[in-house]
Amino acid sequence: MVEKNSGMTQSDHMHDKLQPADRVQEETDVRNVNEELISALRTKNAKIIAQAVQMYVHKRCPKCSEPLQERPYRRIKVDECPGCHGIWLDKGELEILVGPKADQWLQRFYEAFIPAKP
Repeated sequence: MVEKNSGMTQSDHMHDKLQPADRVQEETDVRNVNEELISALRTKNAKIIAQAVQMYVHKRCPKCSEPLQERPYRRIKVDECPGCHGIWLDKGELEILVGPKADQWLQRFYEAFIPAKP
C-alpha cells in the first residue's frame, strides 16, 4: 500500500515497524551484502585491468609495437608481428625447438644467443 504524496512505499513502512535490534540486523545484513558485491566488482575489475595490460603492453612487438598474433609452429606457439613480420619466442621455446637432435647450424645459432647454463 502506498500513501499518496508521502513518497514512502509499503516496504518503507515495514522497515519503520521493525524493532531497533531487528533494524540493526537488517542494516548489517544489507551492508555485508553490499561489501561482498563491491569486493566482487573490484576483483572482476582487477582481472579486466590485468587482461587489458596483457593485451596492450605485453603482447606488442618490441620492434614496431604492433599487437602480436599467436600461431602454432611445431610444438609451440610463436608470436608473429603482422607489421614487421618478426617472429618472437617466449622463454624456453627456443630450447623446445632446438631439442637434443638439433641441426648443427641451429645449435650454433642457439649457442650464439643463449649463454651456457652453469
